[in-house]
Amino acid sequence: MKIRQFIQIITALIVYIAIAFIYFAIPFISKTASLSSSYVGGGIDPTQYIWSFEWIKYCVLHFKNPFVTNKMWEPYGYNLTGSTSVIGLAFLALPLTFYIGAAASYNIVMILLPALASFTAFILLRHITKSFFPSLAGGYIFGFSTYMLNQSTSHMHLNSVFLIPLMVYLLLIEYENIKNIKNIKNIKYGKNSVFIVIALFAVMLIFQFLFSLEIFADFTFFGAIFFIILYAVNPDDFRNKAFLLLKYIVSAYIAALVVLSPFIYYFAVGGYSDVISFAPADYSSNLLNFFIPSVNNLLGGHFFAGLSKTFDYRDYVFDQDAYIGIPLLYLIIIFFRKNFDRKIIKALFYFFITVIVFSLGPTLHIGKYSIMPLPYKPFIVVPLIKHALPARFMLFAFLVVAIITALYLKSDARISDARISASAGSFRSGLSKYMLFFAGIFFLAPSSGYILHNYTNTHIPTFFKNNAYKKFIKKNENILIIPYGYNGLSLFYQAATGMYFKTASGYLGATPAYFSRYPIVHSFYKAQRIPYMKKELYNFLSDTGTKTVIIVADFNRNKKMFYLSLFGLLNEKPLYYKGVYIYNVPKKVNKYSKLSFKLTKPFIKKYYFGIVYSGALKYVRNNGYNCSGISPYELEKNKYIPGYFGALKNKNASGFKKYYTLYKIWVGPLGNHGAAFGVGIGGSYGALKLILKKYGKTAEKIYFPYPHLYNNSKSGNGLMLMEFKPKRK
Repeated sequence: MKIRQFIQIITALIVYIAIAFIYFAIPFISKTASLSSSYVGGGIDPTQYIWSFEWIKYCVLHFKNPFVTNKMWEPYGYNLTGSTSVIGLAFLALPLTFYIGAAASYNIVMILLPALASFTAFILLRHITKSFFPSLAGGYIFGFSTYMLNQSTSHMHLNSVFLIPLMVYLLLIEYENIKNIKNIKNIKYGKNSVFIVIALFAVMLIFQFLFSLEIFADFTFFGAIFFIILYAVNPDDFRNKAFLLLKYIVSAYIAALVVLSPFIYYFAVGGYSDVISFAPADYSSNLLNFFIPSVNNLLGGHFFAGLSKTFDYRDYVFDQDAYIGIPLLYLIIIFFRKNFDRKIIKALFYFFITVIVFSLGPTLHIGKYSIMPLPYKPFIVVPLIKHALPARFMLFAFLVVAIITALYLKSDARISDARISASAGSFRSGLSKYMLFFAGIFFLAPSSGYILHNYTNTHIPTFFKNNAYKKFIKKNENILIIPYGYNGLSLFYQAATGMYFKTASGYLGATPAYFSRYPIVHSFYKAQRIPYMKKELYNFLSDTGTKTVIIVADFNRNKKMFYLSLFGLLNEKPLYYKGVYIYNVPKKVNKYSKLSFKLTKPFIKKYYFGIVYSGALKYVRNNGYNCSGISPYELEKNKYIPGYFGALKNKNASGFKKYYTLYKIWVGPLGNHGAAFGVGIGGSYGALKLILKKYGKTAEKIYFPYPHLYNNSKSGNGLMLMEFKPKRK
């Protein structure tokens, strides 16, 4: 390597790291966030990656199987292969984790991931263009794209993409080598260079698989699509040599899958059951998002906030990844117009359009409107790919945009079938091209709010610091921490203690079926009462072998009071110590280890519905059979329903919402002049069938799913609203 090339590579790396620190590290530099007790991103998702970093460290120190853990969801354990546990990245970060701890290691890696993605894209582009500044610009587009910035708010596994450009780079080099060979029959598999290519590609596949199964599947899927496109647009000679490269790729995949066979085995025997499935249509790119930014963008993000909230399900900003912006879209159009006569560019164009269309998902969405089905629809049943969310396909669109940007900025950029070749191209002057590029990155730039507030302070209780917990918890003892599961930071606390204890909860995806079958888990999550609550609590604690319950004091007061009341059923006085309430679980819980009944979701739904229905009926009878004034507020105020329904806290609601309790049960007047009242509760037909069986015969009308009249179907999902006309006795 020449000294000049080496200096350019180091310069590029320094530039990208500096930008990453500006975008992600300012809260840590200014000490508004702490490397060890805060984390990059928001919500609860980052805690699972921090936990994974500590888990891999624990496995190395104790020779444990990294694919299955007994530290969460005890006593059943948890299969990590179906989760987003970033095992590969945690392994690479081990030296850092050993030295500064899991949380700090996570933060540093999370800050560096966009810079690494930019850097590896730069390596690829530097090979293509042989030019420093265009490659530097293209690398920035990939590493600090809308996709990367948005996923940096929550998803480390989706940001671990720095191997993608390297894999493309390796394949491109090998393809160029094949192109220079006159007779491909002379190439032998045993030749050292071929073996090295296959081995290197296999290693990168293995790590990408262990970084993120979703990105691995997407890369494989779109790689196959790109080869199909190349086959369609190129001559026979290219096809023959491309298929030789394809043989190398298949060989590398086989080698990688052999090495990954233990992971695949554990995934096959149980990991797949823990993969969370989302509806692809709910997490697809919105057509408007290509032109209109999310709130994370500096230029116009908050101005368009009202519109961007309609772009995806639940306003998840991290999946509003389609924003390219007007300047870069204009740049893309110019480039393809000038170079479309080249076959490799034609293939790149078709690939880019395919990624864009597939990112729109199975249905075209414009704003809040669903317009028409799209070509991706048949793929929502393809194994592995069916679990991928189409909005995230924009990763590969931005790689294409990065390549196009670098080629556009290179003054003599024209593509031949093999590589860049000099041309008297008619692009605009260098100054105007760079002005267009800088306008493009200005449109993509993150907002100041993003830069200053893309972190979460954990407020870890003193109890989990300085070994204070060891006074009350034995090593490897199973404990229950409230807030529960995805509502709290139990994984963060466990990682902070070096995996000292086990927990009867966790969060690395969906709640396992063997835990969600306990009705009391609903109370843990929702702070809501259930019938036979004491028996259910005792049964859960006995079955899971829970010895200690820890309630973190620093959270919502009303919910905290509920949990203190719930665990007060243990008839044990809690000890308040260093920010937590501590309950020792008494041995008497074992007498409820076997229940003579099974408390199912349909039973609980019927229980809640019955309480509200009975309360509404009493209200009507005590008010001259006039239903016009009935509401959750009136029922709770007059003690017709228990206070835990939370209706008094909902008294200021208006419209249809006025008649909902905090348990999401609807009760209010129906019909003319207050002649009838309605009670409604949401769910699937299976969850509501007991209500239908008990109360359906006395109801005047049944709407399911509301506002449609019930047609005796045994399917459906939504609000079941029953209308009742009480008769005078």
